[in-house]
Amino acid sequence: MTTSELIADLHKKMGIRYPLPDLQSPLIIETERAENGKAACAVKMIGEAYLWLEPGATAREKVEAIRDVSDKAVEKAKLFRLEDVSAWIPPDIAPKFAHMLFDLGWRLSPWPCFSRLIK
Repeated sequence: MTTSELIADLHKKMGIRYPLPDLQSPLIIETERAENGKAACAVKMIGEAYLWLEPGATAREKVEAIRDVSDKAVEKAKLFRLEDVSAWIPPDIAPKFAHMLFDLGWRLSPWPCFSRLIK
């Protein structure tokens, strides 16, 4: 059984409520399997968004600028065939900032995110 077949089999057995990722996508850069065949994983490239704002700008200027750079960044991500872009917002500003992100087409991820730093 190939690694892709194992992943599909495990996905089905686990009853996961989201579609099996396209393991042939160029965004899937690696698949691995445990030697005992009891686990497998895939690594998918995603975009991570960062934002810097001029502190002295007015609220209107900030909104216009964020809309402009957000739209440009999404268009650029499409050129790289990325399927999604994520942004991690500091908890102290998230409540004030979330409504603007929703208005720009961003959504709150329904799943907790865990990161592993690679150095």
